[in-house]
Amino acid sequence: MKILVIGNGFIASSIIQRLESEGHEILIYSRTLNKEVKSQQILGDIFNFDDFVKTLLWKPQIVIHTAWVMTYSRYKNDPSNQKYAEFTSELAKYISHTDIEHLVILGTCAEYGYQTEASTAGITKLSPNSLYAQQKVSAFNAVKGTLRSSKVRLTWARVFQGYGVNQDKNRLIPYLIHSLKNGDPIQINDTSSIHDWITTRDIASAISWIIENEVPTEVD
Repeated sequence: MKILVIGNGFIASSIIQRLESEGHEILIYSRTLNKEVKSQQILGDIFNFDDFVKTLLWKPQIVIHTAWVMTYSRYKNDPSNQKYAEFTSELAKYISHTDIEHLVILGTCAEYGYQTEASTAGITKLSPNSLYAQQKVSAFNAVKGTLRSSKVRLTWARVFQGYGVNQDKNRLIPYLIHSLKNGDPIQINDTSSIHDWITTRDIASAISWIIENEVPTEVD
């Protein structure tokens, strides 16, 4: 299949490598080049929408949208979250008038907010409590509304605490590994929260399965 991947962060890289290994034809659109993948890459800024849509002349069958602000120290309340949500909404509007078959967007477990029990996609109420999560929910609702009456299949895949190669060194798993390797003391400020962790390898496997099989619009 011809698949356009928007973004090439640490999660996107694993997805791209998995899809490459399966023989898909991949085109990557991102601000930076990824030296670890073989696929064709286009440098560009999604916030320049007129330039971005030229990429769709490539006629992908599937679009996988992974781009969002993820700088560890500021992503939760970064004002650019709103710009990413606006881009996501515009992307869906444009795609609804094309022959693209499937739009896959990476959501986040943060959309559920603080839950005392396990969350279930499509059932658990979304209760975002950060700008990041609020804009993800806003984008989800906008995209779902736009594509409801179109032929484009939508999958909103919420990722739970992903970790993997090239992740921000200040996030928990890289921080623990670095501290243990160097014999540094480990300081964890929150020792009571329960999180579901998943490797980028398994996220990539899930995305691969999703594009080959029918699944609900919302998946965790």
